Amino acid sequence: ETVIEVPEQPASSLIFQGLENCGYVYGIGRSNRDLVGVYRLENKAVDGTGEFMSKNIEGIGYNKNVKDSINAAFNYFKINLKKLININADDYNYSMYFNDMQSKGVCDEVSVAEVVALFSAVTKHPVLPSLVVVGRVVMSGSMMPVTTSITDIITAAKEGDTPYYTNS
Repeated sequence: ETVIEVPEQPASSLIFQGLENCGYVYGIGRSNRDLVGVYRLENKAVDGTGEFMSKNIEGIGYNKNVKDSINAAFNYFKINLKKLININADDYNYSMYFNDMQSKGVCDEVSVAEVVALFSAVTKHPVLPSLVVVGRVVMSGSMMPVTTSITDIITAAKEGDTPYYTNS
């Protein structure tokens, strides 16, 4: 038996194995439906006035927790950009698409991934291939502890298509 792969055949993993576009980052977290999912955050930075264009945040609907988490990530990014890289955040406008890769429901545990995605977009440098970022930033700039088990995170990153539930 010989298996011949064709371009139309889906990859065995949801997480792209090569370099993604600048501003694209994968995150893993527990959704609002208590499922561990894979999310791709797709960000763009274009010349502008420093706005995180809320009308251009697509894919999260009206979920207040997720919007607050993404806004906290943007605030953290703006505060720290000038400190880490000699770039003024107010020289760009930003937009973001939240891609729920498995339709598991939106997740507020991927805001650290959003910070990484914003840095990638503004510097025009892609992140490492197959990189997955976990964690949540809050408005104070603190990083919250990751509550999803490392086993569930690694399994979701490796398989990308199996539903996971909590034991509670």
